[in-house]
Amino acid sequence: MINFDEVHLGKSRNLGIRAAAGDVVAFIDDDAVPEPDWVSGLRAGFEDERVAGAGGLVWDHTGVELQYRYSACSRIGDPRFDLVGPFDEYMYPGADPFMYLQGTNCSFRREALVEIGGFDETIEYYLDEVEVCMQLIDRGHRLAVLDGAAVHHHYLPSHLRANRTTWTHPFPIVKNRYYFALSHGCAERSQGEVLLELDTWAKGVIAGGRRELKRIGQPEQIDSYIEQVHRGISEGVTLGLAASRKSVEVGEPEGEFRPFPTVAGEHSRRYCFVSGEYPPDVGGVGRFTSDTARGLAAEGHEVHVVTRTDTAHRIDVERGVWVHRVPIQDRYIPELENSPLRFNLEHCAALYHEVDRLHRRRPVDLVSAPIWNCEGLLPSLDQRFPTVTTLVTTIEKVLEILPSWQEKEHIRALAKLEVETLRRAPFVHANSTATERSALTRTEGTVHLAHFGLDDPSLGVVAASRAEEGTVELLFVGRLERRKGIDLLLEILPELLDLWPELRVRIVGRDTPSTEMDATYREAFLLQYADRPSVLSRVEFDGELTDDEVRSAYAGCDIFCAPSRYESFGLVLLEAMSFSKPVVACDEGGMSDLVEDNGILVPIDDSAALSVALSELIGDADKREQMGRRGRELFEQTWQLDHAVARTDELYGLLADSWTPSASGIAPKDLADVLVAAGALNEADALAAAATLLAPDRSPADLIGGVVRLLLCGDAYFIHQVYLLSYGRDPFDWELEVQMAHLARGGSPLTILRGLGAPGVGGTLIGAGWEAELVPLWSRAVRQQVVAALAASENQAFLEQSFHAILRRGVGPDLDELLAQLAEGRTREDLLRQLALSDEAAAKEIPIDWLDELAPTSASSPSDQRSGSDSSHPARRARRAAGSLRRVATEVSSQASREHELAQRLDRIEAQLLLIAQADSERAQTENADTDSAQLGKQAQFVDQMAVQRLVAARIDELVQQQHSGFEMVSSRVDELTKQQHSGFDNLTTWLDVLSRKQEAMAMDLRERLPAGPPLEGLPEPKILTEGGLEALRERDGGVLRVNLGAGEKPLKGYVNTDARALPEIDVVADVRKLPFEAGSLEELCSQHLVEHFRFHEFRTVILPYWKKLLASSGQLRVVCPDLSALVNSAATENLSMDQLAVAIFGLQDYSGDDHLAMYTPESLTEMLLEAGFAKVEVVASGRRNGGTYEMELLAWPAIQAPKPKAAQTANTKISGEKK
Repeated sequence: MINFDEVHLGKSRNLGIRAAAGDVVAFIDDDAVPEPDWVSGLRAGFEDERVAGAGGLVWDHTGVELQYRYSACSRIGDPRFDLVGPFDEYMYPGADPFMYLQGTNCSFRREALVEIGGFDETIEYYLDEVEVCMQLIDRGHRLAVLDGAAVHHHYLPSHLRANRTTWTHPFPIVKNRYYFALSHGCAERSQGEVLLELDTWAKGVIAGGRRELKRIGQPEQIDSYIEQVHRGISEGVTLGLAASRKSVEVGEPEGEFRPFPTVAGEHSRRYCFVSGEYPPDVGGVGRFTSDTARGLAAEGHEVHVVTRTDTAHRIDVERGVWVHRVPIQDRYIPELENSPLRFNLEHCAALYHEVDRLHRRRPVDLVSAPIWNCEGLLPSLDQRFPTVTTLVTTIEKVLEILPSWQEKEHIRALAKLEVETLRRAPFVHANSTATERSALTRTEGTVHLAHFGLDDPSLGVVAASRAEEGTVELLFVGRLERRKGIDLLLEILPELLDLWPELRVRIVGRDTPSTEMDATYREAFLLQYADRPSVLSRVEFDGELTDDEVRSAYAGCDIFCAPSRYESFGLVLLEAMSFSKPVVACDEGGMSDLVEDNGILVPIDDSAALSVALSELIGDADKREQMGRRGRELFEQTWQLDHAVARTDELYGLLADSWTPSASGIAPKDLADVLVAAGALNEADALAAAATLLAPDRSPADLIGGVVRLLLCGDAYFIHQVYLLSYGRDPFDWELEVQMAHLARGGSPLTILRGLGAPGVGGTLIGAGWEAELVPLWSRAVRQQVVAALAASENQAFLEQSFHAILRRGVGPDLDELLAQLAEGRTREDLLRQLALSDEAAAKEIPIDWLDELAPTSASSPSDQRSGSDSSHPARRARRAAGSLRRVATEVSSQASREHELAQRLDRIEAQLLLIAQADSERAQTENADTDSAQLGKQAQFVDQMAVQRLVAARIDELVQQQHSGFEMVSSRVDELTKQQHSGFDNLTTWLDVLSRKQEAMAMDLRERLPAGPPLEGLPEPKILTEGGLEALRERDGGVLRVNLGAGEKPLKGYVNTDARALPEIDVVADVRKLPFEAGSLEELCSQHLVEHFRFHEFRTVILPYWKKLLASSGQLRVVCPDLSALVNSAATENLSMDQLAVAIFGLQDYSGDDHLAMYTPESLTEMLLEAGFAKVEVVASGRRNGGTYEMELLAWPAIQAPKPKAAQTANTKISGEKK
């Protein structure tokens, strides 16, 4: 360990190089965690003697998204993250861009670092590793970029940043970017071009910093931030022009090489636990998982736990265990929509897919999952690795104890699935002799006994002093439910309390309704003995307590009682034994294994025997002490966690070594067979549901199924969730308002999906051609809802469900009339047809290809007006499928490493189109021979559609065949094309870059040479029309000058109204660029629909600085102008016509000067005002309707100072009133 007080990466890394005695020096950040094979992975990169540096993958703070894979950097410090191999063109001397390794995951030969003089000590942070990689490449060395050897980078806050995206101290970043670029980037570029590039980048740094500091609530830091940027530019330019690298003499190692001892041995394995329960949300199953996982990790094994979360998907290292927290998506799967097992199967599938992803990247030796919730079902069906199913309390056992649960359809279905899960488990881990006996009769696999254990909870716990001396305290810990036997204990307590005056009782645990009666046990007990204070005063119901409080309760009791009717093991007994307490329990389940001469066992449901056993201990202190001491001995000898971990380790090792892997995952038919055997689904539905559940491209997010689920929800929820899917955030208020208004007017939800940009549901997340998959699935969902509506017993329920399904809204004021029509004999099918063929349904693009099946045409039915245009039209679906094919075909070449997912997606689309073709063929065959000419025309149209479908299906078949048989060919072709691209397009890109830079340089030169606006001497002299001049105006308006610029025909009271024309009520005739006011004399400048008439450059460089100069330090600038964001969104949602949009953007142009030269959003105008030197800007309003346009209102202050609320409110009211 080397101590170094200075915060300087270059110097500290050089100290490490000097101290390192190995052949290779590896670097990692203090907020990064390496994967277990990091060092061995890096070492493999140096097998090629030409390699001087090697680095691997970098996962971001989530652990599921890559921060870095393969990257290059230009000689002016501009990185690229889109590289694909081969990388030769980035690794020759002078390459620009050149390959580099990420600083948090890189390693170099020590001799190569010595050769280049170590890290450049000019650079304290940022581009330090980039510069080293460049130096090595320029000396002819190679770098190995590895598809492994990964680290997880957590972006912890530091002296430079508040979080991943926010730099709070940009000085070193800016200084070193300028230093690096000017030192190394001028060989092929002029200094002017480099400075131009850097200037653009620095402006982005300032804008981004300003935005981020506001976002995190630190706007007061903006001035300091900008000052640091400017200081960094100044120092960076000086250092860069000098171009003097601070190399160091590394020399020989300062010490001997010392091997690093590791816990992992030659028998270290990779285990994966699956458990929906895991700390902090933990029960008995979660306790076993967390204790065993941590114990095995401490023994040197690589241990992963896959669990669920209600937040984002992420992977973290927690107490030595890699914990994968997976969200469970709520999506639409037609075959499971009405199944009571829908949520269970989604839960199991989500956890299994994480195991699958882990195994594909880091093959596991064994998976362990509990029988609870059937979490072991899917891993057990996967033959690539052995799965051990841990047998805990089963649903079948719970049903024996709680007969009322038989009434719950979900519980009955889960019990059947549990039976099939256990039957098919290849290995069963029994945690007691009772579960071992049970498993032997219920599984086709092998059963292995390995008792659980417990991490000692008694360490450091001191019992609290008692309020009364000479008492005996009886403790119960557990949920207050029938299975735990609390009713037996409460039944005998009054008798025991009468018999033993010294007895006090503490009952710790959550009150539950699982009692087989109408009240909870606590409620019933308190009510029954309300008139016996001698009982209630000595029985304390504590409810749920914290872990520390529970441990204190154990330490303070004299006897522990657990009269459970069943426990698969009995961890609460071990807890009491660790505190040297005698136990009284039932001779059932795992409890029989735990109680010897450390307590008393009684038959289940025998309250008399329970009373006798407790009395025996209450009255005999010596026996209590003797049994308690023996319990502690047994705990230390057999039940402490290290003993249990050793038992589990031995068992898992035996099973892992005996397993012969086969196959490549789960075939849908294998899961379908389980669902059929469990009575969950019929064979066809089970196969379809299994295919969806197992599709790797639909996990962890099935966006198609997820969006269809949202289409079945209310408008507000739909909008919020699609924005979360698209942008990872809730919609802004104005976005929500616009989208809700669109839906309220009867707009289509598909329009919203199409309009969300990348990354978005209509763009990157779903991809081109998404309607080909989404609309047919939505159609099935609508059909299911309509079927349910037709089955409703009450007409009102039928109407409510039908309107929700077909029109995505409530019935509204027509309810009574429609109920009357149904009562008078109108058929439900007739009403359904009217709804489905309505203009409203057409506008909302509701799919209706189910209509002829569920609501056949009758003589009184309305004619089908949507046959050629509805959103589920087969020809349109075929065209959308073609779009989907193009998307998938592109992915085949760009994501060849995921061919199994792409193949499944292609197969799914192919099957879908074939079904469409088959359905149309059957429909054509059933057409009546004497159909009229319109029907014949329609049939001919279907023939055309089928021809389109056949062409698309044939293309699908061709792609599938090519993919399945020729991935190697595709891969080689991609390599060939990549090389051609690199050799040909780089020249084009280079010339385009050069031309772009020259163009920008010329533009900058012109802007510097040409005036931003007309010369001041060319502007007319201002003329004050009011008699008495400025003083009279000041006196008239209360002693202050507030100026309304360009007032035109809308002057404001209380303001000095100016305009270029001498109109009525105008006080000053002047150009806004030349006003008759002294600097610092104005309290307010008000500009209404004026700024859009000036060019950006003139407004930013001439007008805004001039206006700011006129304002007093306490003054403010008020700007009202069109809101470009609101205009575009209103036009997109058809709330604003294209003519109105054109006028709003370009102006009426009725006379000279009535044209718009610039448009702004609230964000862009805010940024411009801040760049002009205003200290604070506030958006008062945005998206405000004003006649045929949408406007925004901003206030800006030249100095940090709160605005005057009353004055601002008054002015705002006047302005709004005048504009109306």
